[in-house]
Amino acid sequence: MSAFYPGKKYSKLLTVSDSPLELIRNFVSDSLNVLNAAGYLRIIPTYWEKTGFPIIDSTDLLGTLYSTGMFRPNGEIKRPNRNPKANKFGKLVLQYLDLF
Repeated sequence: MSAFYPGKKYSKLLTVSDSPLELIRNFVSDSLNVLNAAGYLRIIPTYWEKTGFPIIDSTDLLGTLYSTGMFRPNGEIKRPNRNPKANKFGKLVLQYLDLF
């Protein structure tokens, strides 16, 4: 099972694209783009938790990882670490969340 798999609870909501073209179509569709963003925000903490670093309650880190991506330009996954730092975008996400 993939380290990114968020569990059975989400299996009916998330699907894997069969091709790059399908993925592109999903991102240009407003309604599907929102679902993909939500799915991505679910996958990020799932992966970190499975590697021993739970960040589900760290809104600033989720914002940071959402903005920077989970992969390096060469396709290698960025490995979770014990001392992650929020970037400017992550700090801004936390600041706006505090408004609510």
